[in-house]
Amino acid sequence: MPSGWRVSRASWSDCDDPAQVLALVRGKHPVRDGGLLLVLEDTVNPASAFHPHSSFRVPRKASTFEGCCGTPAAAGYEFIFREQGRDFEVFLWARDRGLAKTVVAALNTLRVSRG
Repeated sequence: MPSGWRVSRASWSDCDDPAQVLALVRGKHPVRDGGLLLVLEDTVNPASAFHPHSSFRVPRKASTFEGCCGTPAAAGYEFIFREQGRDFEVFLWARDRGLAKTVVAALNTLRVSRG
């Protein structure tokens, strides 16, 4: 886990599918302070829709998320992948690109067990 981050027990998404499986936060106000990593598991889309997990890289520019399913509407980074027969969507709200790179380096060490 990146330094200064902690697991959040709060629900950051109110969707049943994709369902929140992990949330890491940094700071007292994670989105405003620039520190929320949300991992959702998707069981609706066809398995072929997601690529196998590989090394993630932070895009040059952040995307603006719409705030679907109660998630924050703010700038961030999105990653989708398939591992161990499971599909995941990862949303990262990070204060700056340097912080995003640190979190993505930790995300690259994530290991998924079979569902």
